[in-house]
Amino acid sequence: MLRDVLSNKWVLGGFGFLIVLSIACVWWYGYTLEPYKQQADETQRIAHEFKLSQESNKPKPLEINSDPDLIKSEDILTVTETINNSTSEVVSKTTPKTLAEIAATLDHVKVSPFGLGAYPEAPADYPNQPINWDFWGETLDGELMSRVRIKLWKQGIYSEGASFVNGKVYPTVLGTVYVRWDANRGRVRGMSGHPDDDFDAITDALNAGHPPPDGITVLDFYDNGIEPYSFLELNK
Repeated sequence: MLRDVLSNKWVLGGFGFLIVLSIACVWWYGYTLEPYKQQADETQRIAHEFKLSQESNKPKPLEINSDPDLIKSEDILTVTETINNSTSEVVSKTTPKTLAEIAATLDHVKVSPFGLGAYPEAPADYPNQPINWDFWGETLDGELMSRVRIKLWKQGIYSEGASFVNGKVYPTVLGTVYVRWDANRGRVRGMSGHPDDDFDAITDALNAGHPPPDGITVLDFYDNGIEPYSFLELNK
């Protein structure tokens, strides 16, 4: 009976098929599933190493010796200073300024009531210091004259006053006069300038066709004068 079974080609074929199938399964596992298993093992290894590195980078808790005699005073000061600085920084970033604080900050900044912006800073040697600009800010013309004089002073032109005529500022500078001529420009009709200059001597010299006295600069009143907005670079 056993001999007939072993000699049967179908039986032998079945055994052969099983052997071939077993070999194919082993090959499929080795070449198909094994790479995935290796990849999973590698992923697990990387995750484990990352966890260890995270634990090693955690800040260590502050170790304080139970013996108070071994705690250094400078260590306590350092920790206290760090806490205070951190608290101050947080408060400064989170606490808004009150209206009173803002008003106190802006109180010392004097601003023109005529929309000309903040008042300029006068040089230390400037006469009649406009400390609060109370006087100079009473009129627009007065403020413009003061601003022009301060700018001229910073440029080395020392005016001791000014006048405002027809939209122009005429600084009062020793040695400079503004002359109004007649239609033919042959005679002097009027003159303005520093009161210490001798107007009579200047007028006599000009009317005689002579040059003005030494140290005197003669400017035509209508052709000169300072247009304040352009000079001060302000918008009307």
